[in-house]
Amino acid sequence: MALSRGRKANTNIIMIIALMLLIIALALASGCTDRTRAGWAAYGDPHIIELYSGGRVVATFESTGKVECTEGGICDFMDKANGKLVRTTGDVVIRVK
Repeated sequence: MALSRGRKANTNIIMIIALMLLIIALALASGCTDRTRAGWAAYGDPHIIELYSGGRVVATFESTGKVECTEGGICDFMDKANGKLVRTTGDVVIRVK
């Protein structure tokens, strides 16, 4: 009899912990902006990168995956055309392919 009570108590504790984790995950997810969720969804997907000068497109690239940009405006990505790392600075527009 005591053994079944112990199993039931363990099961209840596991259920409570699982419910608490679910509530925390939902709270965190609901606090995310559309931009954050879109970034997660596009992680690893190919991107189209357009480099502008004087308001005109001077170069267009396609990445093999993630494009990483710093606050200073430097963007790094692997170019699909030649498999090499490309680093850009300046005015860029980045779209998920």
